[in-house]
Formats: sequence, structure tokens, C-alpha cells
Amino acid sequence: MSPMTAPTQLVSLRLSEDDIARLEQRVGLDGTRSRSDVIRLAIKSLLDDEPLKPGMGRVTIDLGQDLMPQIEAVHALTGMDAKMLARQGMDLAVRHQLAERVTIDELIEARAEKAQARQKFSSEDHQ
Repeated sequence: MSPMTAPTQLVSLRLSEDDIARLEQRVGLDGTRSRSDVIRLAIKSLLDDEPLKPGMGRVTIDLGQDLMPQIEAVHALTGMDAKMLARQGMDLAVRHQLAERVTIDELIEARAEKAQARQKFSSEDHQ
């Protein structure tokens, strides 16, 4: 974590022994050097995950180590970072799902029309 440059305020809180142990396990990860660093990082993450505007949503995605080299390669080639790629992937997935839904609706509608035509033809034969 970077050194604090802005004035800060001391906040105290009570945590269970289990939570303290979990905090201790995180010290040294993601550039943290102390429990305070871990807590600050957790609070920053919580606040960063809040939507920017009402009606918007945010999603946090854990990226596996197997995916990171590919994301870095795409970034080097295109300048797109993980956030941009995730947004593009979601756009494509939503479009695909909506297109599938339209196709399914069209198939159902076509079958319903065909069944109605058969019923109409059948009822005309019996009259």
C-alpha cells in the first residue's frame, strides 16, 4: 500500500479472535504490511464496489492465475484492461442470450401458427 498522504482519523473497532486470525493471514498479500493495511484495503474494496450512480450495479470478478497471462497479452495488443474485457464479455453474453430468446420466441410463435393452421384446416374438413 502507498504511504498515507492525506490527514487520517483513528477508528477503533472490536473483532473476534477468528477475524483477527483471518486478518493476520492476509498481511503480506496485495502489498499489505499490517492489519491496518488489510483493513484499509478491505474498506477501499467495499467502497469501490458501490455503484457510481443509483440504478447501476457493480460486479467483482475473481480472475484466476490461468487467465491473467491471457488478459495481459490482450492488454499489450489492444490496450484493453480486465475491466474493459469483462464489460465487453458481459455485453456479448447478454446479446447472445437475448438473441437466443428471440429465436426461441420465433420458433414457438411459428409452431403455434402452424398448429392453428392445422386446426383450422381440420375443422374446415369436418364441416
